[in-house]
Amino acid sequence: MLELTIVRPVRFLSPKAVDAGGKQTAPVGTGPWIVESYDSSGTVLVRNDKYWGEKPLFARMELKVVPDELARANALRSGDLDVIGGDWVATLSPRRARALEKDGMKVVAEAGTATMLLGYSPKAKMMADKAVREAIYVSVDRAAIAKVLFEGYADPAADLFPANVPSSGKRHNVPVRDVAAARKILADGGWSESGGAWSKEGAPLAIDFLVSEESLPGSRRIAEMIQGQLSEVGFQVQVSSVDNATMHDRRPAFEYDLAFFTTYGAPYDPHGTLGNAFVSTADSGPDGKIYVSPELDGVVKAALEASGDEREAKMQALYDWLHDNRAICPLVVSQRLWAHNPRVENFALPATDYDLPFKAITLKA
Repeated sequence: MLELTIVRPVRFLSPKAVDAGGKQTAPVGTGPWIVESYDSSGTVLVRNDKYWGEKPLFARMELKVVPDELARANALRSGDLDVIGGDWVATLSPRRARALEKDGMKVVAEAGTATMLLGYSPKAKMMADKAVREAIYVSVDRAAIAKVLFEGYADPAADLFPANVPSSGKRHNVPVRDVAAARKILADGGWSESGGAWSKEGAPLAIDFLVSEESLPGSRRIAEMIQGQLSEVGFQVQVSSVDNATMHDRRPAFEYDLAFFTTYGAPYDPHGTLGNAFVSTADSGPDGKIYVSPELDGVVKAALEASGDEREAKMQALYDWLHDNRAICPLVVSQRLWAHNPRVENFALPATDYDLPFKAITLKA
C-alpha cells in the first residue's frame, strides 16, 4: 500500500499500451498533460482539456534534454529555456545558482528533504569505536560547509531527516565545532597522542575517506574541507576520489572507512532510507549502507512495522538509538534549487522533484 501512494509507484499497466514482448508502446495516463511527441532530445506535452483537476494555464510545454549544467544555465540566460532545476531533473549547483542571480535570473530556493551525512563502514574496526565516531561528530563545522561550499543554499543538520519529513522525530541542536572536545573524547576512549598523531593498540587513527564527484557532484570539495577539520584534531585522512563505477563497487562492499551518503528525500522518506540504508538484510545495491548492526536491525523493524499510537514512539526510539550510538553524522540538508528567466511569472516549486511545476505559471509577452 505504501508503494502505491508515492509519486513513482508500482504501476497498473494497460495491455493496450505494450506490444507482444511487453515493451511500452504508448504513454497513457489521467494527468493534466498528453504526450504529443518524445525522443532522446526531449518531450512535448500538450494540455489535457479533459483533465478532472486544475488545468495548466498554457497549452503546450517542451521538456528539453540538456545534460550539461553550464549549457542549461546559458540557455536560460539566452531565453532558449524558461525554467531549469530539480535534483532529479536538471541539477542546479549552488555556485551556478549564485552566478545566475548575478545575471538577472530568478532563483527559487526552499527547504530540502534530503540530508547529506557521513556513514561508517561496518567492516572498519576503527569505526566500530564509538569514541572515534563521537570525535568526528564534534570535529565537523557544518555551518561552514553550508555557507562556503553550498553558497548558503543548505541548512546545517544534526538529525537524520529534516523536520519537513513525516515522522522525523524530535530535533537535536546542531553541534558547534569543538576541537578540544574531540581530542578529549579520543583520550577518554583510550587513544594516545604522540607527535600530533593518535594511536590505539598499535593502530594509527588513519581514515580512508571514499568520495566520487560523479556520484555526488561537489563532494570532493566538501571532503577536503572535512579532511582539514579532522586533521586539526589529529586524524590522518586520505581522500580516495573514484569514478561512479568504482563507487558503486566499493560502497556496497564496505571498502572504505568514511563515505558520503544522502537520504532519499520526498516522497520516499522516512521509510525508504530507513528500510534500505539501515537494515543489514535489505539489498540496497550501489547505495550501500549508512550504518548497520544486528541490534539496529531489530530497532528499525519495530519502527517500520509499528502502527497506530505506537508508531511515533517506535520511530523516536530508532532515532534515539542512532543519536545515542553516534551511528550517523548528519552534515547539511541542501535546499531545493530551481531558476527561471524574468519572463516567467508566478513560479512555485512543486511538492517533489517528480512533479512538474506548472500551476499558475504565466509568461510575459
